[in-house]
Amino acid sequence: MAHSISLYEIFSRNLKGEGDAKTAVQEIENMVAEAIEVKSKEFSNKSDIETIKGEIEIIKLTIEELKQQIIKFQLELEKRISSLIIWLIGVVFAAGVFFITVAKLLF
Repeated sequence: MAHSISLYEIFSRNLKGEGDAKTAVQEIENMVAEAIEVKSKEFSNKSDIETIKGEIEIIKLTIEELKQQIIKFQLELEKRISSLIIWLIGVVFAAGVFFITVAKLLF
């Protein structure tokens, strides 16, 4: 308000009428208020920052959970592959034994 009075006094001395000075000061105040409102929307407030920090923490926890699940899946996959390799070796050995037995019977 003190700035408005100063502006009003400056304008009243330099402009023709009191109404012109008052209108000019009001327009300047409106422009400044609008500029402040526009600029304030460009910046984050404290609650926005806190919300984003919370969301980042949730994402970090989710990433850690996913890492653990991937490690678990990798270990299980390695076990299954090992089981399949053992099964394949057993089948090949059994097939070899079968063919040797059939060959001895036929020849």
